[in-house]
Amino acid sequence: MSRKPLAALLFFVGIPAATLLACSSNSGGGKSCTAIGCADGATLSAHLQMPVDAFGTLQVKACWNGYCGTGSVDQEKDAGSGEPLPTLFQLQGGSLYGTVHRVDEGSGWTRLDVSVRPAAETKDGDRYTLTVTDAQGAVLFDVERITTYSRSYPNGPDCDERACMNATHALYSESANGLACTGNTCDAGAIIRQSVAVDAALTEVNVVACRNDACWPTTVVGLPSGKGASSTRMTTPPGSIAVTRPAPDRADFEVRVQGETAALIDGDRYRLTVTDGRTQKVLANIDRQVTYEATFPNGQACDAHPCRIARIEGP
Repeated sequence: MSRKPLAALLFFVGIPAATLLACSSNSGGGKSCTAIGCADGATLSAHLQMPVDAFGTLQVKACWNGYCGTGSVDQEKDAGSGEPLPTLFQLQGGSLYGTVHRVDEGSGWTRLDVSVRPAAETKDGDRYTLTVTDAQGAVLFDVERITTYSRSYPNGPDCDERACMNATHALYSESANGLACTGNTCDAGAIIRQSVAVDAALTEVNVVACRNDACWPTTVVGLPSGKGASSTRMTTPPGSIAVTRPAPDRADFEVRVQGETAALIDGDRYRLTVTDGRTQKVLANIDRQVTYEATFPNGQACDAHPCRIARIEGP
């Protein structure tokens, strides 16, 4: 089977026209519709118990219903953000395209997010396989899943001609093989909320979030001076900081500190310090040990580890 040129098959920010779900001018019986695109497929998240800087080049092989392709992941990072660069990989016969992205989860764990987008029509019962080998050829990971997709309508059911079908599978080396599983996600870690009185002119805060002995400072700029909201993404660990101003003299903080669920244990200690970026005045200071809520979003047979979430409310 001949291969098409790489540029004709792969797009990092683009999506092949055949897989885009967006409104045409005739969608929705003449009603006004947005044109949000969506690509069917699955994200296979390989959770590896190894520090992000402990491996050299990893080889990734992803398959959909027997169509397979490979890509390599190394230590190369973006010069601006410092984040790992995604790897685009070409798959057999042009039937697939995708990306590989490396994420430092902390606590000695690394996650490889492999996004697989079939060019042909997806259906429940599709088989996805993910294999990861190291530079010496040793197999670190080899797991197969039979997928049940979730359905969504990015532009609304009246505009989209059919549902967008996606799934995300959290996979571990000990995950059972060949199971039929849903693809419900888990944002394990802690959600910390605190409401504080602030100066009406506050536009910048410094946030330090800690889990046990690991701390991650983040500066949030561009806060609304009056009513409004802003958000900032945390990269290490993955997470986010959302700030809402219900009134000019008040700010509500919600900090999400994500973590590798297999590494989280009851008794973990979370700390949050928020200071005024201009005066360095302490606005919030939280220090808590937690007991996690543990759930299995896809059932105990499919989830190798429970999804652990702690919710912390400040005084």
